[in-house]
Amino acid sequence: MHGGTLMVNRRDFSAGVAGLAALAAIERTAKANPRIPIDLRPMDRSDPVERIQLPYNPRSVFLPYHQRKQRFAAIVAHRRCGKTVAEVNECVKVCLNVQRSFPPPQVAYISPTFAQGKRNAWMYAKHYTRKIPGMKFLEAETTLVFPHEARLILAGSDNYDGLRGVYLDHAALDEFAIQDPRVWGEVVRASLSEYAGSATFIGSAKGRNHFYDIVKEHENDPDWLIMTLKASQTGILSEQELDLARRTMTPEEYAQEYECNFDAAVRGTFYGEDVEKAENEKRITSVSYDTNAPVLAAMDLGIGGASSVWVYQLIGNEIHFLKFYQDTGQALAVYADWMMKLPYPIQTLYLPHDAEQRELQTGLTRTQFMENRGFRVHVLPKVSEAGGISATRVAFTRMWFDRGGCYDGIDCLRMYRRTYDAKKKAFSETPLKDWASHGADGVRYVVQSTPYATPRSDWSTPIRRNLRVVV
Repeated sequence: MHGGTLMVNRRDFSAGVAGLAALAAIERTAKANPRIPIDLRPMDRSDPVERIQLPYNPRSVFLPYHQRKQRFAAIVAHRRCGKTVAEVNECVKVCLNVQRSFPPPQVAYISPTFAQGKRNAWMYAKHYTRKIPGMKFLEAETTLVFPHEARLILAGSDNYDGLRGVYLDHAALDEFAIQDPRVWGEVVRASLSEYAGSATFIGSAKGRNHFYDIVKEHENDPDWLIMTLKASQTGILSEQELDLARRTMTPEEYAQEYECNFDAAVRGTFYGEDVEKAENEKRITSVSYDTNAPVLAAMDLGIGGASSVWVYQLIGNEIHFLKFYQDTGQALAVYADWMMKLPYPIQTLYLPHDAEQRELQTGLTRTQFMENRGFRVHVLPKVSEAGGISATRVAFTRMWFDRGGCYDGIDCLRMYRRTYDAKKKAFSETPLKDWASHGADGVRYVVQSTPYATPRSDWSTPIRRNLRVVV
């Protein structure tokens, strides 16, 4: 960063990039033609210096970030703050500055979905690198290839398994609050280890979820830079614009989107307020296993996607959640093994109505598979999704969660959202099917499995009574 503008020295860039490419070509030629003499004398460094000025002028609020010494960063930014532009250029800077010839530098910009990344970041990535000679833009892969083979990959956390096994010099996790939190712990963190890569979490406040936890856990960590950019402090948006936003948004929406308030209710969630109430009432705490009550489990079965398991006990009129497990693309045996390793036996395993479908690999239904593994299985009848969500909200006041054992499941419940209709500019009652929906569906099956959710009478049939007249 020089004078607020990212600069690339053309001579150094040519020597480093073209020089490495030329050296590689020379080595290939030497191996193929050992009798041809190769001149490996140093390049002439007296050439005039020409600078390539990239068209990025950082906003002053992002200068501390670009100039930081910390390896990790978390930035909570208000809407239209320019965080995407800043982070795209940070990724470009890393690609140009990593001093390693092989393997070439590699950076990932990860959005909640692949489509979102292509829509929001791809245009900026191409715009700010067009002046670099020899750039390649791979549209299908949304990947920038620099002349020295460094790569900037735009990916989505909706398919985070595609990043497994990839080494990274830097990772940017955009709108981490609505990403599957496992993308960091299970994939990205390990990808940074080999070359001590850096990582940045950026996004707006969306309730006390895993992004909130990242910010709070590292506020005093010397290896982390934590920044909160509120609209009332940055001066990026005019007061007229902010006043207009206040008049057209609820106070909670404005506090969340413009003032980085994690305590404001997240828009469009089904259970966000219920989870917040449970937090305030200290029902998200340490929940112990009761040896006097049976342990139950309920599964949501994803076909070719994620599946989840809730482990719980019914204590009086309360539902005590002990453990939660979710994974993507795993065989049913993985979940069975996980439950069998628990320190207590599962008395009954509740499965959704579609558990009677047969697996192509085994030829067995999922019910039969679990029964063969020793579980006592009960298949729940099919009920409407809307009815199940309503019943879950009613039952939420009776729920207790073990914070450690159910951490990821609680995040699912916080972020289980309605689908947003862009044309109507309103949320529908249709749930958004993403990483959070599987854990939330599993809780519906828990509620459906409890005797408290069983209807007391069937209003579709007449009431019959055996009456006798005493004379």
